[in-house]
Amino acid sequence: MPLAVKISRLCKVYKSASSAHEALRDVELQVEEGEFLVISGPSGSGKTTLLSIIGGLEKPTSGSLELFGKSVDEMSDEELSNIRLKEIGFIFQEQNLLPFITVSENIELPMTLANIPKTQRKERVQELLKSFSLEHLSSRFPYELSMGERQRIAAIRAMANKPRLILGDEPTSGLDRDNALILLRLLKEINSRYGTTIVLTTTDPELLRRFSSRNLLLVNGSIQL
Repeated sequence: MPLAVKISRLCKVYKSASSAHEALRDVELQVEEGEFLVISGPSGSGKTTLLSIIGGLEKPTSGSLELFGKSVDEMSDEELSNIRLKEIGFIFQEQNLLPFITVSENIELPMTLANIPKTQRKERVQELLKSFSLEHLSSRFPYELSMGERQRIAAIRAMANKPRLILGDEPTSGLDRDNALILLRLLKEINSRYGTTIVLTTTDPELLRRFSSRNLLLVNGSIQL
């Protein structure tokens, strides 16, 4: 299988005037296209940092990262920006939905940034909402939604530009078990239906194991074998 992500000897060090913190240490990781990977570990183990580097939001201190067979080091800023916009979808703990626009407009936003014509954007939004039986939320604002509904809309928004990879930073954090299961079933359906590669982080791996194809443990910045 082709690789969505390939990481070799990756390290990340945060430095201040008085100290240095090694967030990631010699990480080796390969993620096949179509995988549903869960990376678990305690708070402070480096999970968010690893996901941020995979998503091109941060740069490693050393080591290499390849996305879809191409070295990130060889990409221009414009190429990396295009990959983040068109090839990678993000689901954050805080959802990051804009409060002053509707659910439909939030889902449409990544397509607007990608210069997709308005008619196509509208059709894609309706297609996504209908596919996951959430069209009744289309005209609501984020503050009118439950936390579980907001996370499901964030997951659908991550699908807007038909990405090859979705990254979720503890997306079930703050959800009760029922809503966490609903969100995970949605992500599993996205993975199965579209072949989208999914990488999630969590501090509670038990819930996610039934949905994932592979699980890894990250402790003190290193993947435990």
